[in-house]
Amino acid sequence: DIDPADLADDAVLQFFPTPDVSGGESSTGEIDLSMTVDSSIVKYKTTCISDNSAYWPFSTPNPIEITGTTATIKTDSSNPSVRSGAYEVVIDFYKTGNVIAYSTVQTINVCKGLNLV
Repeated sequence: DIDPADLADDAVLQFFPTPDVSGGESSTGEIDLSMTVDSSIVKYKTTCISDNSAYWPFSTPNPIEITGTTATIKTDSSNPSVRSGAYEVVIDFYKTGNVIAYSTVQTINVCKGLNLV
């Protein structure tokens, strides 16, 4: 702790704010991530492989249809918010016939009170 009275008038202070990623029930944020994909990609699927996967609302047993060349992971009225934390997510992209074209593992960070765009 620093007593402000002990600081020189020209002292330079640096602050390093840290987002709340505690993951508690009241510590939630939103997600709105869009990815441009190749026009041959027709579906995608997300699977959270983190220890906190119980709080990842987008894991689905079946791939999600893609319209155009944009795949979007977004909280909405059915998934209004996500507990804060770091989520390691496997994203599989499919061509016609449920053939996997490519897969990637990404970490998605959710911070309290923030909308990740």
